[in-house]
Amino acid sequence: MRVNGKTLSSNIVVNWNGNNGGVRGYDASSLALKYLGDLKVASWMDLNLSLNVLNNRTKSHALGSYGNINSFLAYQSMYNPDGSLARMEADIYPGEEVLNNPEYELKDVTYNVADEIDKGYNTSKSRYTNVRTNVLALFRLPVTGWTAQAQFQYEDIVSISSTQYSKDSQFMRSLYNRYTTSSSVTEWVDTDDPFNWDFGSWDGDPDHFYKDPVTINKTIHNIPDGDALSESTAQSQYYTFRAQTRYNREFLGVHAIDFIAGFEYRQTHSSMEQGGYYGYDRQTSSNLNMITNWEYINKPTVGVMGSNYTPYGAPISFRTSETLHRYYSYYFTGNYVYDSRYSVSGSYRVDKADMFGTDPKFRGKPLWSVGASWNVHNERFLRPATWLNVLKLRASYGLTGNIDNSVSSYLTASMATNQFGNLQGTLNTPPNDQLRWEKTATWNAGIDFAFLGYRLAGTFDFYRKNSSDILTSAELDPTTGWTTQTINSAKMTNTGVELQLDGQILPARRRKDIGINLGFNIAYNHNKVTDLRRYPTSASEFLGMTYHKGYPLNSLFSIDYAGLVDKDGTIFVGWYDRNGEVQTTSTSSSTFTMDDVIFSGTTTPKISGSLTPEIRWNGFSLSAMFAFYGGHYMRTDNDAWTSFTAGTAGYKGAFGDASFSRDLLRYWNGDEVPANGWMSTKNGSNISTGTIRNTAVKHADYMKFRSLILSYSFDQKLCRKIGLNDLRLRFQMNNIATWARNGIGIDPEAYNLTSGFHMDKTPRSYTMSLMFNL
Repeated sequence: MRVNGKTLSSNIVVNWNGNNGGVRGYDASSLALKYLGDLKVASWMDLNLSLNVLNNRTKSHALGSYGNINSFLAYQSMYNPDGSLARMEADIYPGEEVLNNPEYELKDVTYNVADEIDKGYNTSKSRYTNVRTNVLALFRLPVTGWTAQAQFQYEDIVSISSTQYSKDSQFMRSLYNRYTTSSSVTEWVDTDDPFNWDFGSWDGDPDHFYKDPVTINKTIHNIPDGDALSESTAQSQYYTFRAQTRYNREFLGVHAIDFIAGFEYRQTHSSMEQGGYYGYDRQTSSNLNMITNWEYINKPTVGVMGSNYTPYGAPISFRTSETLHRYYSYYFTGNYVYDSRYSVSGSYRVDKADMFGTDPKFRGKPLWSVGASWNVHNERFLRPATWLNVLKLRASYGLTGNIDNSVSSYLTASMATNQFGNLQGTLNTPPNDQLRWEKTATWNAGIDFAFLGYRLAGTFDFYRKNSSDILTSAELDPTTGWTTQTINSAKMTNTGVELQLDGQILPARRRKDIGINLGFNIAYNHNKVTDLRRYPTSASEFLGMTYHKGYPLNSLFSIDYAGLVDKDGTIFVGWYDRNGEVQTTSTSSSTFTMDDVIFSGTTTPKISGSLTPEIRWNGFSLSAMFAFYGGHYMRTDNDAWTSFTAGTAGYKGAFGDASFSRDLLRYWNGDEVPANGWMSTKNGSNISTGTIRNTAVKHADYMKFRSLILSYSFDQKLCRKIGLNDLRLRFQMNNIATWARNGIGIDPEAYNLTSGFHMDKTPRSYTMSLMFNL
């Protein structure tokens, strides 16, 4: 809704959406409110006011580890043949004899996910509220072209979540049983024969006179019988204040200048609190925390369920945290244009942050840039070329910076109360008085062009980025108390080109005309780590590093795979060393050296681009988007090589562990993959080395048909008849098709390119929407 007045113009947007997640009892909703107002306070002052409020609420089932689709074997059903709910085995075998002992008062251990959902046993609720306000004041100073601005922005974020576990849920019944203990205690009872009372058994306590000691087993339920409630609250407040002045003026008909100078201050403050209650009763808002045996929950021993069912899983997270950061910057930008043909520009900025403070020279890093451009199309000698609309040459050089909030120049620690009730500090980061900004120096040269009445337009850019002081992990002498530290120790270059083309192949001047537009972009980037102040002492350490000198970022390194080798009935992964001899040791052994490592490419695409065709006719619009990526590599076919192969228990493994990839069947079909199930005892100690075999590395090039959009805009005459300014119908289909170069039918976006394991595919989705404007 828009309202325009003489002094105040307002724009209000309200948006609500809901989602049931396709699950009974699930509900998610979002309400967004946006307000934008422009107030003319005086001829010399304008105010811009904005308010954004976002509120998200969710309610879902907290089904725990047995609510997953793979929690039970594929042939098991949650229903009995007669349609009733089956009582299924979860984490405790229902036939355990101890469950029938009435002294322990243990609970049913069976589980049924449909029953849990229908009765709403465990419920999680969350509420997220984000309120952002902004006030911008513009002052027109008594000098032509000179203005000043003052801006203040405040953002408040509150996130509250809670999970209530019903005492009747499998989760709480399991905890109740696992945390139940029994011990022998002595109680004093009235003697049966006071005249023959054994005086020698008396312990001297007057209350025990004429009483006999009796030893009994006492059952203790260390987790009270009742619901459990876990709560978490996170809050963040962000302040930003900016003051700047600007001088923008043209003079003598050919000169134009634009200068901006300003100051900015930011503060971020975040806090978090977590807590929980046992024996919780929502009806009375009461709990039994005061009689909960926290000492046992923190340091549990074997309970009545025995060593096969050790106590674990009780929510005991009570903690708080608080983070405060402050930043300030001052900056200057300037631009000069002569005769709409030649321009030069420059910027200078200094940012300071509280993460850098030990050494003053690293507290603030000047960031700057210079640039120049030439509007060739405005030259006299090109004025006769009416087919040329834009031809602009430009070049720039600049230095930018980046910080990492997880590191500090100071020694940092977190404090907590340990299981003994004492305050304990945990060191987070070691001190680093040489910590400084990551820097990137960028050269850029480009050309902008448009021809034939803008029917063909585009840009071409060439760039080179030299990054230095990149933060990486470095090994430390363990005697210092630390094994690694994040330091500024790497350099990297990125060199590339980018081309963007937009064409009106067939312009549509009227509604009934056919219009065809085509957009195309392609980019190439060559990346290389040029320096690294870390010198690996072994090939194993080299494989675990993030950066590798002389190689691109996200590099894959492999063994020269020699197949599976049978040694006296035990199967090892064989690999060729630098001399061509087959070895069967692991990559952590001294036998495996740097010379045995094979570079297999990078997982980062070198080439990327997109194609966006569009056809318009008589109110209809049909558009599509194709994206392509190439020049990179991926590991594949590692699902059968994972160590999670149901263990030696085979297909009768623990519930939740016996669901595995169908690729494991390949072993039984004679394929060269590791044994699984009972036969996994044949696998040698280095079997996991096979996950980095070079034969599993494939080209990761692929093209995606990402979206297809069909829309129809109703005729304006019809819209006016029904009181609308605009009416549109839109249908969109996403993730339509994929072509991949690997030749084995793998979608690289549904694969972990580094590990070679499957991930969930992005499903095809359909959206239909009706949009109207009053």
